[in-house]
Amino acid sequence: MKKLAAFFTLLTLLLSQTGFATESRLSLTASDGTGLELHQFEARVVLDGFLAFTELEMVFYNPENRRREGRFQIILPDNAAISRFAMKIGERLQEGEIVEKQLARRAYEDFLHRRQDPALLETDSGNRFNARIFPIEPKSEKRLILSYSQRLAGLESEYVLPLKGLPQLKHLAIKVFYDRDSFSTTQLGELTGTVSKREVLSIDKRNYQPTVDFRMPYQLKSSQGGISMQSGQLVAARIIPFTEATSTTAKQGLDNLILLMDTSASQAPYLADSLKRLETLLPQLKVGTLQLYTFDQRVKKVGTADNLTAHKALIGQLQQHKALGASRLEAAINALSALKLQKSRLLLISDTVVTAGETSATALAAQLKTIPWLDRVDILIPSYHSDKQIARSLAKAGKSPGIVAPLALSDAHIIRKLTSPVYADMPIKVSGSNWFWPEKVEALQTNEPLIVFAEMSSNLPITISVGDKVLSLTSKPANPILLKREWVRARLDKLLDMEDKTQDKDLKSAFHNEIINLSVKERVLSPYTSLLVLETEDDYRRYKIDRKGLADILTIGVDGLTVIKRAGVENERPTPEVAKPAEDIEKVVQRFVICILQERKEIETCLPGSKEAFVARFREAMEKERPSEHDRQEVEKFLALIVQGNTEELFEYLSNRVSAAQLSEMSKVLEEATSRRVGKSLQRFVICIRQERKEIEACLPESKEAFVASIREVMEKERSSEHDRQEIEEFFALIVQGNTEELFEYLSNRVPAARRSERLEENASRSSVAESEADDEAETELQMATREDSAELETGSAPPAPTLALRDAPALSAPAPAPMEERPQAQTEERRMMAAPPRQERLMTRSRGAADDDAERRAARMGRHRDVPAAPPAPTAALRAPATGASAPRSAPAPMAEHPQAQTEERRVMTAPPRQERMMMDSRGAADDDDDRAAEEEMAASRPAAAMAPPPARLMARSAGRAAQEKPRQISPWIGKYAEFRALLDKADIKAAGNFAQQWHQKELANVMALIALGEWYEKTGDTAQAARAYGSLIDYFPARADIRRWAAERLLSINTESWLSIDSLKKAVEQRPDHPSGHYLLAIAYWEAGQYKKAVETLQAALERDYPRFKAAKRMLAETLALMLTRLEQQQQLGAIFPDKSFNWKKATQRQLRLLLMWETDANDVDFHIYDNQQHHAYYSQKRLPSGGSLYADIRTGYGPECFSISEPKAFPYRIQAHYYNMGPMGYGMGVLHVLKYEPKTGLNSEFRPFVVMKDGAYVELGKVNE
Repeated sequence: MKKLAAFFTLLTLLLSQTGFATESRLSLTASDGTGLELHQFEARVVLDGFLAFTELEMVFYNPENRRREGRFQIILPDNAAISRFAMKIGERLQEGEIVEKQLARRAYEDFLHRRQDPALLETDSGNRFNARIFPIEPKSEKRLILSYSQRLAGLESEYVLPLKGLPQLKHLAIKVFYDRDSFSTTQLGELTGTVSKREVLSIDKRNYQPTVDFRMPYQLKSSQGGISMQSGQLVAARIIPFTEATSTTAKQGLDNLILLMDTSASQAPYLADSLKRLETLLPQLKVGTLQLYTFDQRVKKVGTADNLTAHKALIGQLQQHKALGASRLEAAINALSALKLQKSRLLLISDTVVTAGETSATALAAQLKTIPWLDRVDILIPSYHSDKQIARSLAKAGKSPGIVAPLALSDAHIIRKLTSPVYADMPIKVSGSNWFWPEKVEALQTNEPLIVFAEMSSNLPITISVGDKVLSLTSKPANPILLKREWVRARLDKLLDMEDKTQDKDLKSAFHNEIINLSVKERVLSPYTSLLVLETEDDYRRYKIDRKGLADILTIGVDGLTVIKRAGVENERPTPEVAKPAEDIEKVVQRFVICILQERKEIETCLPGSKEAFVARFREAMEKERPSEHDRQEVEKFLALIVQGNTEELFEYLSNRVSAAQLSEMSKVLEEATSRRVGKSLQRFVICIRQERKEIEACLPESKEAFVASIREVMEKERSSEHDRQEIEEFFALIVQGNTEELFEYLSNRVPAARRSERLEENASRSSVAESEADDEAETELQMATREDSAELETGSAPPAPTLALRDAPALSAPAPAPMEERPQAQTEERRMMAAPPRQERLMTRSRGAADDDAERRAARMGRHRDVPAAPPAPTAALRAPATGASAPRSAPAPMAEHPQAQTEERRVMTAPPRQERMMMDSRGAADDDDDRAAEEEMAASRPAAAMAPPPARLMARSAGRAAQEKPRQISPWIGKYAEFRALLDKADIKAAGNFAQQWHQKELANVMALIALGEWYEKTGDTAQAARAYGSLIDYFPARADIRRWAAERLLSINTESWLSIDSLKKAVEQRPDHPSGHYLLAIAYWEAGQYKKAVETLQAALERDYPRFKAAKRMLAETLALMLTRLEQQQQLGAIFPDKSFNWKKATQRQLRLLLMWETDANDVDFHIYDNQQHHAYYSQKRLPSGGSLYADIRTGYGPECFSISEPKAFPYRIQAHYYNMGPMGYGMGVLHVLKYEPKTGLNSEFRPFVVMKDGAYVELGKVNE
């Protein structure tokens, strides 16, 4: 009866937990913060004694008509660890592999840029895990599987499946395999189900939103001290060392209490509830003197009170306090250390997730132990998200150990725990074992269980000693796979503890490496590893990720726990495939050279297969040509560097033998050949769907993913307009969904009518010949380009870019108004090229009904591209740009005055249809209908020239190496709520802007743009301290994201406050992403601004020891910045004093310098830098130099930057700066900073930060002027 009563007492405590703010512990959002929909949630659970295994299968839906990257987040229960992460790619499930964290991040981003299908899951902070998932196709679902194991420990030993806070689900399914003698189903509430004879609980609900969590309490069974589970030599034991009968320690009072409240941003959902709990708890705890402090990135004393009325008033003062800022616990401990008190207790209300300053649990606990008056530390956690390692370390820092408990427990439960003693640091021994963990009691109270893992050396009965108490246990069989997994987790816990406690750097490194090795080998995630999902086995091989000795995957089948056997999978004989003709060796070598020189990738990444196969093919081809002895020696040098895998030397070798012009033409010709092949494949597909009326699967030449990826790859290279991308994404979505009927209807509205069928059939029948001819043509063009390099450079002209239109598609003649100053030859060429509508426009933006005789339909068919508005018939101006304020093609902004030669060149370039528009899905064939031709000519003749200009003129500027000068779009760069906020701010309606920002933040606490708006409003009011807290909140919500950390630091640097926080955030960003040069640069500048010159120099020196293959000219930019710093230190005669034992070799700055650096914190996108001088000369990606001086180092097109524009002896002030969001990519809005660095020999270095946000694809942001 006593045991039964104890059981119901436990249930009462569990059911009486106080409800706090609803917190969803699972979510998937796009990278820009917008949500994706969770449609299905299936959970399969196995409860084996006090061990549990959970497998979640989730289906998310992307409701938008654009491809996105998603960020998945889950907060795990206590004592849980992830074991599996898989993503469905096409029709198969691709498993994630445990990989070292930095390698996993680099691999993920590389595949993100290739628009392939990677996913990456890693620890965020505490018990929260984040995953990056790409792609989530438009209007499509993404299926994920995640599994984790856990130990049911603590007084509230129950299994909890987090459901509360989830949205309405189309389908919720739960299946639980459990032991009826160990678990109770009496507390399921509304989640009722049916139990079979096999003790399987099944729950199935449709269109349901959970309002409660799924809970199954672990029933305490009678045993002498505990119970053990055993498989072979491995043992897991659950014991209760301390009971009420053995406890003799008196209750502990709270006469003097220091209450420390965490008011950082992440506590915003819980602060009000926490204060209400304290108002009810403090009177029951009989506190004498109360001192109240708050901390986030700053520490504040609220006051002191010595009676209940004063206690309540003191707590009431916090009701209006805003939870903002990063969490800097070390500053709070320093503030407490300065107090001179009698013996007092410390009660910390916090999730103990430290996001700023010192983050080591050992270091923080050691700091706390130095406080002489500190008697006991207790920690109450108000949220599911927490860092228990830090919490437990802090709780042992007082003279007496304290507790770590949820603040959501009942009043009675919390009061009992706060007033009862805690047992800690008592030694543990397991008789007859080779290894066991833990080695001592961390912190336990009476009736609380402890789980011990051991590897036994004998078959003797299990006996465990805790202090002087000996417990003999009975054993029962355990699932061997689940027990082995938890035993490995215990080994990792021990290694992490040893790493944290040692001060020896070599030992730390050894423990670190051993943790990684064990994590990878046994497939148990650790703080230093991630789960990486790549698309194919070749992808893993490319990054040297071993999949030959794969660990089996633990999963749940129809009968409970089972495994997916994978050992030796890589050695299985592959299914024979039909041999494909080998690609011409010349093309293979050309692609390899481009990959090394242009893309700056490693040799293994650039090779199409093994080194041996590549070398063998090359030698075979060389022998057929009978090369000279000199040529043979050169080839052998080339091949030797490949075999050695020496990428740096190979890069240098090729750089000395392949000119930039040759490389450019080689790349262009190969891209054209690829475009032709993809275009023809697309034509066949359209014919198959539109004319042969077959299903999508039957028409695809390869898998859906590969087919879409090949088209997307060509599109990305050709940088299509936003309208074109939206059209093609809709097309892709229909293919991915497999919706043949809708795809047929979609194409019927865009593909020419049936009378073109003969032409389409003819094109299809000639496809193989055409492909062969295209390949031959590509080779011929490559040879011609090599011979014509020097002539092209001298004359400044280039041969016309090869057209991607079908060879039999005519050029429709339609005279265009000629510019007055244009040469006749240019006039003729312009009319001829502009007469032909872009190919994609003909297919994707027109509707050809059956009524070809209808004049309106013909007019619509010839309608203008929606990016090019109508304009008055002013010939010269119309050709250059649309009217000011209109929506214009996304290309380079125009200077106010242009040289006539530039005008002529501009007109010549714009005549050719853009490459992407010529390539995409043209199944039109020849305009053989006389009525149609007449109507088209009539429309062309009556249409203004601007309407006929191909929209994305920049495509031709890129591919032909020339620039068309056009005006930027006169559109706001912002959308949504942020645009509304900026409109109020720009009107100087500060009060309305403040109300808007505060309400927005209150509704969406973790919304990045809401925090930015709040910070900008505080800046306008002059309250830089609160602005800094708003920007510090970004760090608190996203501590594991280096990009967000950098952006927060950029904002702080721009308002010149909280320099310690900008430095700290940047240090952590560099640790997280050392491969991003902008982090090193910003950290060095932050040190310099703070007067820490030695650290600034050392930061740049360390950065220069790394390579940055993704970021062109990064090392040059870093080296030149270091040179400026060293020059200034030498001028101030500080260099020798700061570095007495060092000598530097650098080029001293003797002239004034102006350096403009553009950095943005968004991956896989393209932000362009535009600089104007006072003569309206214009520098940008295609025209990198200003006539008045200065040059742009590199055009970064894959995200992040930095792009650097440097001017020696600047004299054309003021300089006007713009950022252009050329290509949004899958990551959403762009956020970044312009850094202006001036060097004056007399005054030294002066720095200014100008942050920006751009949210519209193609929009420009004015970054102001730089004055002398």
